[in-house]
Amino acid sequence: MSHPHERLDRHVIGQGLGVVAPKTQRLFEREARSCGPVIELPEPRASRGGQVRLARPRVEAGPNSPLLVRLIRHPYALDTVGFKHQSLPARGVTLREARRGYREELETALRAPRLEPWARPTDCRFRWEPRTRPTVSDWLKNEADPE
Repeated sequence: MSHPHERLDRHVIGQGLGVVAPKTQRLFEREARSCGPVIELPEPRASRGGQVRLARPRVEAGPNSPLLVRLIRHPYALDTVGFKHQSLPARGVTLREARRGYREELETALRAPRLEPWARPTDCRFRWEPRTRPTVSDWLKNEADPE
């Protein structure tokens, strides 16, 4: 059975906010670990700035490279051409055929030659005849009537 005074031991939220926890206190009291010698890093070198490095060396067409004439940007001056009006080509007018009525289309379709119902493409193929299964009654008939 618990003691009556234990009812006063209640956890109050925020009670230990300003208090350092014992585990943390032990970490602070511990001596600092001695590591090896401190390595000093040298100052970074100044990078070459102000230049654009090309992925490939640039080839320039100079007087000593006659085969590279095509590399010159605009070797020939373009002729200036002014705008002038051009008439559009005349298009001929094509008239549509008159639309036929539904009844005329139906009559034409009914008059067209059709396949005869007896002319089926599957009629020409070879068909196996089903085998007759022998029965006991057939066997007895053959035994009774030898030919």
